Amino acid sequence: MYKASSVGITICTIGATNTEGTKDIQGRISGVSWEDPRVVGNAIVASGASRQRELFYPFHLTYPTIVLHFFAPQLMERFLHLSMA
Repeated sequence: MYKASSVGITICTIGATNTEGTKDIQGRISGVSWEDPRVVGNAIVASGASRQRELFYPFHLTYPTIVLHFFAPQLMERFLHLSMA
């Protein structure tokens, strides 16, 4: 029925990355360490190569956000809205 495949999928949840697209909001968000895109890219490649199911990078910033959104989505959305104002 199904053929064996060597294709893998890694779901990546990426936090604040210092890219050209984020330059305009970096000054409005304080207390966040903006990650180097090369370091983030290396983490993505390493997680794909090791066939990880999920990657949260940086873990201390992204994973709690996902968990909080799962249990209290309205609270998390309000927090994000207020932090961007």
